[in-house]
Amino acid sequence: MSKVIDLAVTEVTLAAMTAIWKYRYLSINQVTTICDVRPKSASELLLRLERYKLLDHFGNVGIRGYGKTPKVYSLHRWPHRKHNTSVTLRNEPLSR
Repeated sequence: MSKVIDLAVTEVTLAAMTAIWKYRYLSINQVTTICDVRPKSASELLLRLERYKLLDHFGNVGIRGYGKTPKVYSLHRWPHRKHNTSVTLRNEPLSR
């Protein structure tokens, strides 16, 4: 039995997922710039998508004396393969 995901797909969610699909890896600041949202909103969006297992992340590791590396998000393996074969992207901006 498959699990039902209760996720509203907005223009911002779609823009973030498309950008991550196109560029493969993006940080929170890059998603903020691309989607034109505040860093807190982008962070919450990416965390929610990660909890639904649509995104993976790496980074956010502490380095003694230097702070932390930024958290970088990528598409989870299975949707990336699925989208790779079934979706074609056009280089047109999303309408607002």
